This record gives sequence, structure tokens and C-alpha cells, in this order.
Amino acid sequence: MTPDEYIKAARKFDNHYDDYIAEAAAFGLAAEAGEVVNEFERSMRKGRSLDEFKVRDELSDVLWSVARLMDHFGWTFEDIFDHNINKLEHRYAERGLSLRTD
Repeated sequence: MTPDEYIKAARKFDNHYDDYIAEAAAFGLAAEAGEVVNEFERSMRKGRSLDEFKVRDELSDVLWSVARLMDHFGWTFEDIFDHNINKLEHRYAERGLSLRTD
């Protein structure tokens, strides 16, 4: 599945009112990101191995929320990829930080 196909497929599962899609996706993003963090906290607190399946499951929910926000604004994954790399390149150059080579 391509990133654009994912965005289109994610639409099918959004049952929020059109007027509140962005807000619902933003709230969902925060909640699901918290679930990812919670998995790490649980493993540390309980002294057990990290449940990577559960982290993957929660990350997929984070991705769904991100895709719904992007779709709402008409952005593609490629738009966000490019924006992020450009922002990081500017930030590193501005601060004189060296980039990893691996």
C-alpha cells in the first residue's frame, strides 16, 4: 500500500462529523501517542520486556490519526516528509550540528 492509498483507505473508518474531523484526529493523536508511551512505562514499571506487538498496534493508531489530519488539510505523506527534512536541515545548519552518516 502506498502512502496515498493509506490516506484514502483511512477515510472509510472515520465516523466523526465532517465539522470535527481535524479536532477528533488531533485528540486521537494525543491519546494514541500516550498509549505508545504507556507501553514503555508499563514495561519499565513491571520489569518486563516491552510488548513490541502492542507498540506496533498503538503506532498504527497514531498513523491513522496523522493520516486523517493530513487528509483534512489536503497534505500528502510526501508533503510532510519533505517539510520535516527541510526543517531539520535548516535547524542543524543553523545550530552548526553535524549529521549522522549511517
